[in-house]
Amino acid sequence: MLKYSLNLVFRSKLRTFLTSLGITIAVVLLSLIIFGMNGFKDVITNEFTSRFKPNEIIVSSTNFLSFAGDMGDAEGEEEEVKEPELMTSALVKEIQDDSRVSKVVPAIMINGMQLRLDGNDKAFSPSFPFGWDVAGDSRYFTGFDGEKTVLDSGEAFVSEDVVSFFKTSHEEIMGQTLVIEVAPSALLSNKTKTQIDKEYRYKIVGVIDSGSDRSDAIITTGDAAEMLAQNGGFINGEEYLEDIGYDQLFIELNNEDDVNKFREEISEKYGLQAFSADDVLEFLSLITNAITFVLIFFGIVSAFVASIGIINTMVMSIYEQTREIGINKAVGASNYQILYIFLIQSGVIGLLGGLLGLTIVLAVTIIADPFIVDMLQEQGFSAQRYFSLDPLIVLGIIIGCIITGVLAGIYPAIKAARLDPVKALRFE
Repeated sequence: MLKYSLNLVFRSKLRTFLTSLGITIAVVLLSLIIFGMNGFKDVITNEFTSRFKPNEIIVSSTNFLSFAGDMGDAEGEEEEVKEPELMTSALVKEIQDDSRVSKVVPAIMINGMQLRLDGNDKAFSPSFPFGWDVAGDSRYFTGFDGEKTVLDSGEAFVSEDVVSFFKTSHEEIMGQTLVIEVAPSALLSNKTKTQIDKEYRYKIVGVIDSGSDRSDAIITTGDAAEMLAQNGGFINGEEYLEDIGYDQLFIELNNEDDVNKFREEISEKYGLQAFSADDVLEFLSLITNAITFVLIFFGIVSAFVASIGIINTMVMSIYEQTREIGINKAVGASNYQILYIFLIQSGVIGLLGGLLGLTIVLAVTIIADPFIVDMLQEQGFSAQRYFSLDPLIVLGIIIGCIITGVLAGIYPAIKAARLDPVKALRFE
C-alpha cells in the first residue's frame, strides 16, 4: 500500500512539488522565527548573566520592569504604594551598613550631551543615555582597556564607538582631553531650576566596549553631580544629591540566598524598585515569548493556507484516479484501504514540504550566522554563535508537517473511500 501511494505521489512530480511548496514556506517562516528568537534570547541571557552577578541587586526609583518580579498580590488586590525615598548619600550609607551588604555603588544618568576631543571640531552625539557612572568601579564594564581601573575626578572612560567616530585608536585616545558639551535645551532632570551652556573637560584613561553598559562616556559620581548641579541651578553637587539623589544603586550582597528577601525589604522600607538578575531575565523572557507567540501565529496561518493547497490537490487527484479507485474496489480493496492510500499521499506531501523547508533553513542559518555574530560583536556582545538548531524542535517540525498533511487529506480521503465502484468504473 505504501509503495502504491508513493507511486501516486510522484506520478505528477511538478504538482507534488508546487503543493508541498506551501508547507515549505510555512516551515521556513516558523523555523527561522523559533530558532531566531531562541538565539536572541540566548545571546541576551548569556550577556546579562555574564555582567550581572546572582548576588547583585539594581535599585531604582522608577519601575522599569513592571512585569517582572512580585509586583502585587496574586489575586490582583491593590497594595498601598509607599512614596519612594530619595537615593541620597545617607540612604546609601544606611544600606551599606547592613551586615548582608558587601558593596553599594551609586549611579547617575545624564542626558543631552555632546562629546568632542580637544582640538577636534567633530561632535559625537551618544545614541543612548550618556553618563552611567558607577563611582569609578570598572568591574561593571566589559572589554575594558586601560591602565587605570578606578576613576579620579577629572578622568573619564569612553566607549569603542567614540574611538571609532574620531578615527583614532585606543593608544592614541589615551591621555587626550574629552570635552563634554551641555546643550542649552538639554533635559538634565525634571526637577532642574535653570539650564545654561557649559562644557567640561576630562582626561581619557580607559576604553570600554560599545553598548556594554548603555554608556559612551563614564565619569565619577562626584563630577556627574557637580555637572548636573551647575546646569540645574543648585549650589553644588552635594546639594543636588540631597535634593534629587542618585538614579540607581548597584548593591552586591555577601550571600546569594539573601537576594529575594533583601529586594523585598528595599521595596517595603524605602518604596524603591529593586530588581535581581532573575527579575530581569523573567522580564526578558516574557517579552521574547510574547514576540515569538505573535510571529508563530502568522506562521500557523501560513501552514493553514498550505493545507488548503493540499486539500485542493488531493481533490483533483480523486477525479484523475476515479476509474483507478473503482478498479481497486472491484478487485477487493476496502474503503479503509482507499482511505489509507490518500492519507499516505497527503502525509508524504507534507513531509516533503517540511524536509525542503528545513534544508532551506539550514542553508540560511549557516550563511547568515557569521554575519549576525559579527554584527553582535561590533555592538559589544560576546556571542560566538546565534542560530542553534535544536534536534527536538526539528523532529517536532517534521512530525507537525506530516500531521498537517494527513489532516488536510482527511476530507479528500473520505470522499475517495465513499466512491461507488460501479459509478467509478463508468467515469470518463
